[in-house]
Amino acid sequence: MKQAFIVALSFMVCLTASAGELDRVLSSIEAAYGGAEAVKRLDSYRLEGRVDRIAGDSGQVIRDYLAPDRMKVGIVYPDRTEVRLVVGDEAWHFGRSGGAKVRGSFRAAMVYQLLRSSVPGVLLRNRDRLEDRGLVEHAGGAHRMLAIRWSEDLEMRYWVEVGTNRVTHVEGTLRMGSRDTVFATEYRDFRTVEGALFPFREKNYASGRHVADTITDTVTVGISDPGPFEPPPGLDSD
Repeated sequence: MKQAFIVALSFMVCLTASAGELDRVLSSIEAAYGGAEAVKRLDSYRLEGRVDRIAGDSGQVIRDYLAPDRMKVGIVYPDRTEVRLVVGDEAWHFGRSGGAKVRGSFRAAMVYQLLRSSVPGVLLRNRDRLEDRGLVEHAGGAHRMLAIRWSEDLEMRYWVEVGTNRVTHVEGTLRMGSRDTVFATEYRDFRTVEGALFPFREKNYASGRHVADTITDTVTVGISDPGPFEPPPGLDSD
């Protein structure tokens, strides 16, 4: 009985230590992005820039984000316009052939984009769902991996660079039928905007293949009217 009590007590101490370490990591991330007030400004922003697809064409992009779960991305290519909209658990896609609500893996892929676009707030808001997977090596440096099992068909992983406490790499594993597909984004060219740290360059991958770069020209943080985030009439229901 005494031995069992000691084992249980040791386990609780380890849990407390682990929880304390995660809190320390999150505090360091918040500080790296400018502190609590600056991070709050990142809860609503508008990004304007360019998307260069490795396949060949480029488009002008506007991304509107409003925490915790709204995002609208519009990309104007020379021959077409593409719009992605996420509102809570629902998502829509608009393209050459019109617009429609998307489900399953298509919706999960858009939720992945929202969750990778909401660093560091998504980590701070979901502290109780985070799994600390410890130190890993990435791109020749030490990182701490934090993971969230977001849904049955989506797991998110965030690489936090030791030393800078910046999230430099994000992956999302999507369950697509009987197989998994991994999307990834590398973040570079961090700059300070109104006290908040923001990456101005993104390298995007699908299944290990480099598919596109996003180059930010301007980002406005703390805006009061991002969006709008409502789908056109006729597309707002099943």
